[in-house]
Amino acid sequence: MLKSKVIETIIKLSEKERDELSEFLNSSYFNKKKKISEMYSIILKNSENLNQEDITEETLLKPIFEKNKYSYSFVRNLMSELLQLTEMFLVINSIKKNTVEDNHYNSILLREYNSRFLDNLFKLKIKKIRKQYKVRKIDHEYFDFMGRLEAENIAFHLYRSGMKNVPGHLISRTEYDLCYILLLLEFNMTDLNVNMASFNIDFEKEIMPEFARHIDFEKFLKDLIKIKSPVKFEIEMRVRLIMLSVKKDDTENYFTLKNIVYNNLNKYKNGDCSNLFIKLKNYCAYRIYSGDKNFYKEKYSLLKKELETVKYNSEGVGPLYINIYLEVIQNAVNSNEIGYANKIITEFTNELEVSKRDSVCYLAKAIVEFSLGNFDKTIEHLSEVEPVNIYIKNLTKILYLKLYYETDSLETGLSSLDSFIHYINETKELTPDRKKNLKKNYDILRKLYKMKNSPSKFSGFHLKELTDGIKISGVNNNEWYIEKAEQLRKIIK
Repeated sequence: MLKSKVIETIIKLSEKERDELSEFLNSSYFNKKKKISEMYSIILKNSENLNQEDITEETLLKPIFEKNKYSYSFVRNLMSELLQLTEMFLVINSIKKNTVEDNHYNSILLREYNSRFLDNLFKLKIKKIRKQYKVRKIDHEYFDFMGRLEAENIAFHLYRSGMKNVPGHLISRTEYDLCYILLLLEFNMTDLNVNMASFNIDFEKEIMPEFARHIDFEKFLKDLIKIKSPVKFEIEMRVRLIMLSVKKDDTENYFTLKNIVYNNLNKYKNGDCSNLFIKLKNYCAYRIYSGDKNFYKEKYSLLKKELETVKYNSEGVGPLYINIYLEVIQNAVNSNEIGYANKIITEFTNELEVSKRDSVCYLAKAIVEFSLGNFDKTIEHLSEVEPVNIYIKNLTKILYLKLYYETDSLETGLSSLDSFIHYINETKELTPDRKKNLKKNYDILRKLYKMKNSPSKFSGFHLKELTDGIKISGVNNNEWYIEKAEQLRKIIK
């Protein structure tokens, strides 16, 4: 079997891109070696057979030597040059597709116009870019490019001794650069916090968090009120996003930030809107894990707004995340918004990743039917669910346990509970937080089962203890648990 970097790259190209690469290699401006074009043609012609065990470089590429002796070193050099040209093609082809919006392309072009004293072309290009950027939505590269654009303006006027024109561009550059610096700081702080929570890693003593904690953000925000700037909203938003990481108990900052985000969503590209919602939801999750139950409803409102705002499978955003889809369904059910839950299933199922779509949809339908007491339909839908990831596996297991409880299949349920705790203890896929949450579900379900199975062994005290424990447990969607505990009052004295 043939292994090669350039062959691996070529195989990944689309049919159109393969044709374009052929044109590229046949251009004498880029490639002056006919043998490289011949080699590429041979690779293309045999692309479907390259994984066969009996294919080697010699058997594949011997035709380029005609009657001459095969040379491994010659082939190695040609392959290396073909790789370099293929890499160049990928870069140039990418630039060709994005010349209007490509920031690096525009920066290089302006620099070339400036250095060649093509003043009229420089001014026309700057004017065109400004017009485009006036209506262009903001993304993670926006302020970086705008700062570099002002730097090109400064260089233009310095080349021509026009010092009086520099200060305005200099002020703009510093503001754009500050936006970009804050964006980088915020992105890094957010990533560190997510990894801390997900992998239980202590980053608190690392240099970035230490640096951020030493900045007096509150004082800066007070002083910012007095300052006039077209990018003030972005500066305040990024500062408040950083504060979510370093001032986690400041819920007032969160709600002020949310208002800023909501008021400016129309200014940001689709992918950046999605990222802003992720950061707000992460803070809600932190507050929930900290015991602040009010943030359950807050997170649900964010999820609703996110579905209204973000376009999935387009404009820089991939498929709708499974956990968002199912979390909205569960929250809708718990809020007795069955119509809204069914609306999500109807309108958003096709936005899910294709390979997981059917299983997730069946699970969503099972959740809705279970809430309506239609247990036969619940079983029917659950039987179609494949455990395509750990999240679906966990929800399915818990729903089955609730279903056995509701249908009085107590022996089956107790047996399944034994399997469930074994799964929690043994499965390595579970993060510490998920494991902790699942154990809380297990403990509550086990007590409910035991009380329902042997009510004479328990008293009103035990029932009150269970109810109070459920309320303070922090378990997601605990309404069903509380309802079942209240129903036990009829059989426990």
